[in-house]
Amino acid sequence: MIFPREEYWESPALNNSKLGLLMVSPSLFNAEIQKVERSYLSLGSVVNDILLLPAETFAEKYYVMKAAMPTAKLGMLCNIVAKGKITNPEAKLSDLVIQAGKDIKYGNYTDEVILKQFNESGAEYVNAIIESQGKTIIDEELLATANICVNSISRKEKALELMTKGMSEVAMSWTYRGILCKGLLDKLNVEHNHETKTAIITDLKTTSENPYSKINTPDYNSIPSFDYYSGSYTGFLRKAVYEYDYIRQLAWYAKGVKEQYPGYTIK
Repeated sequence: MIFPREEYWESPALNNSKLGLLMVSPSLFNAEIQKVERSYLSLGSVVNDILLLPAETFAEKYYVMKAAMPTAKLGMLCNIVAKGKITNPEAKLSDLVIQAGKDIKYGNYTDEVILKQFNESGAEYVNAIIESQGKTIIDEELLATANICVNSISRKEKALELMTKGMSEVAMSWTYRGILCKGLLDKLNVEHNHETKTAIITDLKTTSENPYSKINTPDYNSIPSFDYYSGSYTGFLRKAVYEYDYIRQLAWYAKGVKEQYPGYTIK
């Protein structure tokens, strides 16, 4: 069954990420299975959305901040300060910062040092939280890197074709051995005529590593080759497929698509 993407994160169904937890340990899987899933902000998420969302939808979802994102600890402080400022606009900003620092045990810093760090690296983030009105906040550096990735895809005819044809961000559910399962596919292109019926799954992967830097080095010699359907993997891609269980993810998506489109050839 294909269902609205907005409902995907609230669904308790089993997905590929939860299978990864099960591979680590059943106790970890049991501990995490009850938690509500949330989409994870990353470079890959932004690249996906630039490619798959209409420009106006992207603008409605993201707020781009000129300053760099603060560190995790300072970001936590900023969120508390922003919440306090929204609740009480008349509150003095410095008082909110100092109190937030105490609440989260920011560190063995004097109030002056905490205020200095906030003014240098957190003040603009607080303004962004207040002004964004619930949008996802990203900084200009992340957006620029995402655009480089998108331009790279756009220069390659086959990659651009795969990322533009068919349906985007397809939320799909199916039942396997009595267990409700789900998957969120980047792209699904269903083609059919009187002779052939084909469903093409495309999933975008983003990495901070240079995919060409370690090809044929000793580190890669022990990694087994993969040949899945018509694909073969070498170099960094082969390593990524091995480390991140992309074979399992692809098989998981293929299972869901076969349930949705019985009799179709899956590519």
